[in-house]
Amino acid sequence: MGYLEILRARHAARLLVGTFVGRLPNATAAIVIVLFVRAESGSYSLAGALVAVYGVANAVGQPVLGQLVDLHGQPRVQLSAAVLSALAMAAFAGTEPLPLAYAVVAAAGLFTPPLDASLMNACVQAIRDRPVERVAFGLGAGSRAVGVAAA
Repeated sequence: MGYLEILRARHAARLLVGTFVGRLPNATAAIVIVLFVRAESGSYSLAGALVAVYGVANAVGQPVLGQLVDLHGQPRVQLSAAVLSALAMAAFAGTEPLPLAYAVVAAAGLFTPPLDASLMNACVQAIRDRPVERVAFGLGAGSRAVGVAAA
């Protein structure tokens, strides 16, 4: 079983393109935070601290959002999380007091949608054959690496 067979499966291309596009904001968030802080005359240490807060909040939020996906379904949780994360990141651009900047960056990380887990779940649902499923997981990991490299 190869990648071409996976890509021919129903919904496979849509799943991969959707998660690739969905991962771009998360892949670029750290560099965007650093560039924005530096453009606003902030220090690298402040930028690094904000990126760390974003990363820790993301690590905390992913399992929680994954559980919510299990309980309420992907569309409702993914859309809500994406909107909340985007609003928080937009609020970061206009945030003046430093404690508020940490809070909105934490919110942006906390509500980043759990696309990786959802992709794996969608692949399992779309492809029931075990050898094909293993190749699909490899293809998903490859698209994740391409998404990070493109950022």
